[in-house]
Amino acid sequence: MNSCTKLDPKLYSDLTTKNAYSTESDINAALTGVYTSLSPYPGDAYLYYAGYLVMITDYATDIGFSTAAGDPTRMSNFTYDDNNRYFKFNYQNMYQVISNANMLIDRIESVTIPDDRKKKIIAQARFLRSLSYMDLTDAWGPVPLITTVKNPTESYNEPLVAVEKIDAQIAEDCQYAIDNLPEKWSDELGIGRATKGAALTLMGKMYMRSHNYEKAKTYIDQVLALRDKGVYTLNPDFKKEWSDNNKMDMGLIFGILHEPTLNGGEITNHF
Repeated sequence: MNSCTKLDPKLYSDLTTKNAYSTESDINAALTGVYTSLSPYPGDAYLYYAGYLVMITDYATDIGFSTAAGDPTRMSNFTYDDNNRYFKFNYQNMYQVISNANMLIDRIESVTIPDDRKKKIIAQARFLRSLSYMDLTDAWGPVPLITTVKNPTESYNEPLVAVEKIDAQIAEDCQYAIDNLPEKWSDELGIGRATKGAALTLMGKMYMRSHNYEKAKTYIDQVLALRDKGVYTLNPDFKKEWSDNNKMDMGLIFGILHEPTLNGGEITNHF
């Protein structure tokens, strides 16, 4: 009996983190992936900015309260543990944003892209990283500070880092974003991207949190100046702010876009 000689598999692709970031198109796809990490999974998954973030900012405070049993009620009456899905998945998803941003920032340096476009991509990634660190420290206080690429197959025991040190990283990332992001993006580049105003706002919020009100005012005043230039405008009809034909209201400084058929849900019915 003869063995087969024509069954050698043909390798059509060999995509790894080392070769996946080769062109500007690859980098832009990776940047989309960082944004997508803010609202992972479709439907009623609710993860991170799709809903779970609201749970840890509201249900674990006196802003909201749940009597629906399960994890929401455990958050309201402070009987939760580290298996609570709202804390667990938020924590994981926030670090997924950070991991994806770190990978993009690391890999983009070896890709040939015009300098101005490269800086704008890095600035968006650094803003998204700083946003996740702001959310992490708002909820947990000291957390691991990771700004480099880590091998996911290895085990790490990262130390908790003081909020003040993480704030310094947030400030550094936001300042880079302020210096390199536009006030508005052109229509062909789409809506929902981080802007200079978003970075200024995050910087102001971070200094407000640390009670450095004088420094916070310097950044919030710059946001108000953008409003005075017409970059931001409050909608005179509040009911139309989230209407179907108003994808990104002029009053929103930064928002996450959702498609009802892909990642809609009924979580807003609870508020």
